[in-house]
Amino acid sequence: MRRFGLAALLGGVLFPPASAYLRCEEFDCFEDMVLLEGSRHRLLQQCYHGIYAGEADVASFCGDACAQLHCKRRDSIYIERTQFRPVCECLIERHKEQSNCDSMPCYKDFVAMSNNSIETFRINCKKYPSYFSSEEGVIVSKDHFPTPPTCGTPVQNGDAYMFHHGEYHPVCDCLNSRLAAYWPWSDYVISRQDNYRLITLNVFLHVILSSKTAFEEYATAEFVQELAQAVFAQIVAPFNHTLIKFNVITTEVVVNNIWASGYDNENMRRGLHLGDSRDLNFYLISDIGPYGARAAPLEAKKGIYCTPPPESLLWEIENIGDVALDGCIFSVPSEAAMNRTSLEVQRWMGACDYGPGSCRTQITPLQISNIHHRLAKTRMVPLDRIARGAHSHIKGEDLRKDPCSNLPCHRELHHIVKGQKPLQTHCRWFEDIEPIEAPEGPGLRSHVPGMWFENVDLPWWPNNCPHPVQDRLKIPWPTHQNICDCVLGNSRQSPRHTAAINIIKDVDNEIPILVDVFIHVIASSNDSIMAAKEIFNFYRLANITFIIKAVDLIVNSDWAAGQDHNQMRQVAYMGTSRDLNLFYIDTDTLDGSARSPSSPIVMCSYPFTSWWARLTKTEPEHDGCLIARNASRNPSRDPASTLRRPTPPKAVLSHII
Repeated sequence: MRRFGLAALLGGVLFPPASAYLRCEEFDCFEDMVLLEGSRHRLLQQCYHGIYAGEADVASFCGDACAQLHCKRRDSIYIERTQFRPVCECLIERHKEQSNCDSMPCYKDFVAMSNNSIETFRINCKKYPSYFSSEEGVIVSKDHFPTPPTCGTPVQNGDAYMFHHGEYHPVCDCLNSRLAAYWPWSDYVISRQDNYRLITLNVFLHVILSSKTAFEEYATAEFVQELAQAVFAQIVAPFNHTLIKFNVITTEVVVNNIWASGYDNENMRRGLHLGDSRDLNFYLISDIGPYGARAAPLEAKKGIYCTPPPESLLWEIENIGDVALDGCIFSVPSEAAMNRTSLEVQRWMGACDYGPGSCRTQITPLQISNIHHRLAKTRMVPLDRIARGAHSHIKGEDLRKDPCSNLPCHRELHHIVKGQKPLQTHCRWFEDIEPIEAPEGPGLRSHVPGMWFENVDLPWWPNNCPHPVQDRLKIPWPTHQNICDCVLGNSRQSPRHTAAINIIKDVDNEIPILVDVFIHVIASSNDSIMAAKEIFNFYRLANITFIIKAVDLIVNSDWAAGQDHNQMRQVAYMGTSRDLNLFYIDTDTLDGSARSPSSPIVMCSYPFTSWWARLTKTEPEHDGCLIARNASRNPSRDPASTLRRPTPPKAVLSHII
């Protein structure tokens, strides 16, 4: 069934799927190397940092399988350096070309068919190789796409689309290849840096209250925050002796009666989530409502739910999806939850394997080392930036701007009063009106009092709100009260502003400020000094206050020569604006010119803000520092000496502190 659509044919113009994908396979030993490693993805890992990154020939026993191999000696696979080097250079070059996966043809279509979750799509690529490599193609219902996809061929009378191997395989290959480039280096860093050192986790507390009245019972927002922090401190108390420190960055209070009952908690997490996979988002809600199933995955009998780490086996098995859902939900008060807190937080740390009994109810000294190392392995290094897509960011930002948008009749009331600020004014006026108690007794449901609005012209048919009667709409008092409680209770400062104020007030420097560092070495070739030298020396001799989290070696002669640094940073960037990305370039000057006293050798960006983005028209991934190989003030004869300096160049520090 080889029926390629127009988009698939155009794909040959946008990118050459057959020639580009097969050119690496044209080398004699390619198939043997894939057979030896088990997959193309694993082979790329070995080319970056494994047996094919060295100088020695590679040999392995093959037995009966030798008959189908090309590169062999008797009963063994034998691949010389001159044979595997061209294959690896081809694979790495292909990975470099495809690293910016979100710009590839068909990318958005496949994310849409995976419930708009990049992580779900990547898991499907890995979990169902037969499904995503079928020559027959993959048929997907049109219901998965909000608009007609750009790729695929309409089938089943237009009710579905068929996607072919040439359309989706390059996208799957790109997503998997990004992991191959970075994670092995991160594992090496962890093995050296963990060494049972203190791990500090940033925590974002979110307190969800059911009403503005409940908020006012606590007198002040500061008291609510202090109470939430005291509850959280009790929750993580079992980890006090584990060299794992929880650093509460912000505590925000949100009034939303639906979220406070545990309902719609997926949108709650999506809208309130801060930071990335290194950080713990902890949501404290009230008692789970009477319809406990609507609070899934939170269960009333447990009272607490924590996700496993993204990219983990449990995340894949539970099909969680969007990484913005990462975190813990805790029902207060709940004795059952307090008895399970240690288990669930261990689960968030990645210390629990799949199966019952894998998390320990009591943390003994023998288990501390395992928990510590698992946490370091799963949470010290953030996920690749592409793990959370634009759709997820946009939806989360919309929810954060208006956390009341999910409430019944909110959309209708917002439309009637014509905007957010008029809605706040309306609700302040409504506060002065004494609500009328609803009558009790059978048959009186239609007489529940409410607020009537005249001349209502809704451009949609209400879904979770009473329908208008001619041009009049009645919103019941309780529904109206919930909307106004949320609108007035959430007129608050942004968490980022709150965190900044807390730091400014911290005159005793009790709040730690940690900067994670990601180092990218850009070499001109595999044989260059930058690539040949052991860049791990940087870690062995460094005595710096910054926490080095990952390092990767990228071989790209154009980037090393000072060309297209914007694309380089877009591809290699890790973390968020709170982190420092250092790019060590294999050239004397950043612009490729001859060395002179005025040559650019170090360039650092300003901290990324929306103002800076509008001014420079650059992306968040362009944040960081570019450093030429001889950027130190007294460079030695060894061009790689900059990498082994005990501290970063002062020119760098002056821009980031």
